[in-house]
Amino acid sequence: MGHVDAYVQILGYAVWPLTVLAIAGAFRTELAALIRRMKRIEGKGFAAEFEADLTMAEVERAAIAKDQPERAAKEATEEPRRPIPLPPSAVEAVLVAVARQSPQAAIEQAWTEIQMAINVICRQSLPNLAPDQIIWHLQREGVVSVQTGAVFVRLHKLRNDARHADQDGVKSDAAERYVKLALQLAKDIRDAGDAMARAA
Repeated sequence: MGHVDAYVQILGYAVWPLTVLAIAGAFRTELAALIRRMKRIEGKGFAAEFEADLTMAEVERAAIAKDQPERAAKEATEEPRRPIPLPPSAVEAVLVAVARQSPQAAIEQAWTEIQMAINVICRQSLPNLAPDQIIWHLQREGVVSVQTGAVFVRLHKLRNDARHADQDGVKSDAAERYVKLALQLAKDIRDAGDAMARAA
């Protein structure tokens, strides 16, 4: 009796996993379709969140432009202070074209433009600070506004989100908007670096 009870008990433990596997096997195609639909829904949620964060960054950047109308007028009449390999409009045109083919690649390259602007400041006057620390330092010194720092943080988050999203997670029009904001921010950072260099 002892051995029979043990076999029955073992069989009782094995029945439910075997049943689940049998049901999963029988509905294999339906389960695969359900998983694909769930991924699409999740991807749309990511796209909506990305769009919302991007809109917030645009609003924050617009506040910066409103606060600095005299700077914009002065910049329109100034000569460029350093040679730029490509004019900013050409860089934007290239990145917008990339965004149409590979939104995530365009976002990554636009973020690189911000990093390059920060690297110039690092070499000039803040060689031992990380990029986010440089932004905070520039805010403390009054060289960039709090809004500029907020745009930097938001674009950094968006870049990280895009980097970890699936291939269809970021739409090309959102990537184009990101590119424009990132290039504006990179220009603001370069201008801040120039102001610091002139003041030093």
